[in-house]
Amino acid sequence: MVVLCISLSCQDDEFPLGLYDYQVERLLHGDAEKLWKTNEVGVWSYLLFQSIDDSVNVMGITIDFSDTISLGMIKASAKSMLFSDTLLFSDGDFWLIEEVSSHNLLFKEEFLELGKLYNWYEIE
Repeated sequence: MVVLCISLSCQDDEFPLGLYDYQVERLLHGDAEKLWKTNEVGVWSYLLFQSIDDSVNVMGITIDFSDTISLGMIKASAKSMLFSDTLLFSDGDFWLIEEVSSHNLLFKEEFLELGKLYNWYEIE
């Protein structure tokens, strides 16, 4: 019975549906850094999340890797210790996340220069 309850409360990649803020950050940057890719046009084709001390740095990268810009340092928001759907930037900006897993990142809204759906991009 316990195994059934645990399996029903997990996503495909074994992460619980209710995530803590630090778990969301870990999904975004992996162990140190993680690259995410979108197929949408006219936006940052890649987002690179890098773990730096207790924060996460976000970089926007063009499709041909010719231009890279630091978008800022983020922290995942928390409400009652669980992630509340927002990535907060140190300058006051924010991104709303609808879904995050180890392979998919779905934003709630389209933001300037951002696609809506990003997938983990494994560098070979």
